[in-house]
Amino acid sequence: MAVSLSKTQRYALKGLADRTGSGAFTKTGTVLAAGEIVGTYYGDQLVEAIGSATWARLMTLGMVEPAGPNRIRITDLGRAQIVKTGRAA
Repeated sequence: MAVSLSKTQRYALKGLADRTGSGAFTKTGTVLAAGEIVGTYYGDQLVEAIGSATWARLMTLGMVEPAGPNRIRITDLGRAQIVKTGRAA
């Protein structure tokens, strides 16, 4: 099955993969991985955090999976999607 991901979903996968591949949900529904909020950055400045709706959709598609209470990790399918596109944007 071919999956077409939105730009935000690709940013989410790439951001999570670049920060150890796993993270924890914060109280606001964003994901904290390797001490940073996963989102789009301009230099070191966070521009937009990836929200819970995007993570829920990625979980539905099998790109991320539960990794314990309030935690997720990228799956092999998610990593393959990053390799397939070769970029986040």
